[in-house]
Amino acid sequence: DVSMRDSMKCRQLITSDWYAGFNVPWRLAPDQDAKRWFRNTVGGERQASTIGAKGTGKRVHHVVVDDANDTKDVSDLKLKAVWDSWRLTFQNRLKSMVIGGRCTIQQRTHMKDHSGMLTQEDGEAWRRVVIRQEFEPGDPEAHPNDPRTMHGELFFALRTPASAVESERRLLQSGYSGQHQQRPVADGGDILKPDQWVLVDAIPAGTVFVRGWDLAASDGRGDWTVGAKVGRCP
Repeated sequence: DVSMRDSMKCRQLITSDWYAGFNVPWRLAPDQDAKRWFRNTVGGERQASTIGAKGTGKRVHHVVVDDANDTKDVSDLKLKAVWDSWRLTFQNRLKSMVIGGRCTIQQRTHMKDHSGMLTQEDGEAWRRVVIRQEFEPGDPEAHPNDPRTMHGELFFALRTPASAVESERRLLQSGYSGQHQQRPVADGGDILKPDQWVLVDAIPAGTVFVRGWDLAASDGRGDWTVGAKVGRCP
């Protein structure tokens, strides 16, 4: 699993000649040197676990969660299981609830995924850092140190160039908004649902209209320029 992979990579780094070149004043303790759980000779340790695993009885200085939700399973049952595992087991496994650290890293998969539930239920306790694949000027959640200025400018074009982004958009469809723009939407749309539309013979008197445009800014790629005129009935 991913937690095991990352734990092994961390251990390989610590035991590498490159790391030894920093002359760290400790080494891995021989009495606790497993792939999932290793300790050093001055009291530091690292434990790898998974969502749903037993966590009671353990106390640490920092809890780090990476992609708690599986993109292939966002059923209500699984979403609840992930949230319950965090809420009931891992969120308070700190040696100190005052100075201990908690960090969760995630590409968004659903409005009720781990990050979404943290924002909804415990948002005041967290600082959110949102990095979108394509830059959106005026984004209130944009990091203040994001150097991008142009609409649609990619986050890391050397790794994910425009051609790869367009491929992801086609293949992921509605999932693109969550995994790349960190803005998951419900199946069938987030606001206007076709099955809730009602056809009328005439527009009621006193309807207030507004028109909006979403302009295409990417030359040769991206979505079309689209506009909508909507009205609110009295």
